[in-house]
Amino acid sequence: MYAHAIPVLKAHGVDRVILEVISQNIPAIKSYERSGFQALREEACFKGEVQLKRYNAQVEVRELDALDWPTLLPSADVLPTWQNAPHVLDATQADLKVLGAFLEGQHVGYLIAHPTNQRTHQIAVHPEHRRQGIAQALLHFWTQKFGHTLSIINVDKRAQHVMEFLTSVGLEVFIEQVEMELEL
Repeated sequence: MYAHAIPVLKAHGVDRVILEVISQNIPAIKSYERSGFQALREEACFKGEVQLKRYNAQVEVRELDALDWPTLLPSADVLPTWQNAPHVLDATQADLKVLGAFLEGQHVGYLIAHPTNQRTHQIAVHPEHRRQGIAQALLHFWTQKFGHTLSIINVDKRAQHVMEFLTSVGLEVFIEQVEMELEL
């Protein structure tokens, strides 16, 4: 299939193809590898009911009007997958809610999610402010306004602190994937 698609993609200016494949689908992974794809990273997808044990009540959480990437991105240290990337979220911004976390007036974290399908696209706390209940405060605000059911897909498994946090608030891995890329 890709042997026929690659010339068309190149003709339309596409320089790479990124896809996710379920980790247990070994035949598909092998097929993509034979087509020239290389594994970039392993990802985990979470869902469940958020169960908070505590949160930092001194954190002010408020809805933000826009995706202000220069303000938000310094908190993130893991590159999001393509469907959670800034340029994709910009295109769907009208459907999203953006929460900002502030501690003593300083922006220290954020959460971007879709209130209708309960999918979290990004959650991050500035590295200097982690383990202070800020992410829990963001989730507390979210659950009070939009409900306790959440999902977050394609979390880079190398971000062990994120994996542990999501598990600690009651979310469970429901599927694992491999992100693969083909340079054209």
